[in-house]
Amino acid sequence: MSSDTYLTTSDGSPMQLVRVSPTHGDGPWPALIFCMDAGGLRPELTEMAQRIADESGVVVFMPDLFFRLGSIYDLLPPGTPRTMASFGGFLQTPGARELWASRFQRPATALAYLQDIGEVVLAAIDADPQVVPGPVAVTGYCIGGHVALKLAALLARVDTCACFHGGAIVSDQPDSPHRLADRMHARVYIGGASADPSYSDAAQVALSEAFTAARLDFTLELYAGRHGFAVPGHPSFDAPSAERHYAVLRELLSARSDS
Repeated sequence: MSSDTYLTTSDGSPMQLVRVSPTHGDGPWPALIFCMDAGGLRPELTEMAQRIADESGVVVFMPDLFFRLGSIYDLLPPGTPRTMASFGGFLQTPGARELWASRFQRPATALAYLQDIGEVVLAAIDADPQVVPGPVAVTGYCIGGHVALKLAALLARVDTCACFHGGAIVSDQPDSPHRLADRMHARVYIGGASADPSYSDAAQVALSEAFTAARLDFTLELYAGRHGFAVPGHPSFDAPSAERHYAVLRELLSARSDS
């Protein structure tokens, strides 16, 4: 069952939050923060959240990571269909990737911005009578996978973090997620796409070295397909890889309840 609400952030801005609880039962259940992909909040993600809630017995909280930034579809030329396929094509045009990065990617992954989002969402979780008090899990897709890793570093209560086809999770920036490993206290799972230029062999080595140095419990795995394999409606959606991702989440979230 899903519902929408608006939370007030530190500067007074309203932030949409989609809350999804299991279809059956009264709870209380553990909380999971779901970090959206670049396409923003939409029915396909709510359907994903509902399946995760039902299969894993969690209450899912999905914030609008672009609440101060608008919609990526505003970058498209007038008259272009507002779809992920159109946006993917747009990114292949000259200057488009830098425009996306300057308008959305960098602002939406800034640590201070994410600290604000994390604290507001945790407050909503703590006020929810259907949620078990205590640690929370986080999962994310595309840019949301990047965000999930940063939230694991920023929020001490995150004990499980899953990142699927995460975007730019290894870079030369000082706030690159892999450089924040020593601030994490979570079990970390990263499911990368085998055909994703941003998830190179070198990136996997950098992640492994950073997580090992931080003494984290972590798993790095490759999925057949391209960036976007887990999200229905994405041009790169791959049903077998998506099913594998749901099975992994069930295992990760079940292991939390057994510990």
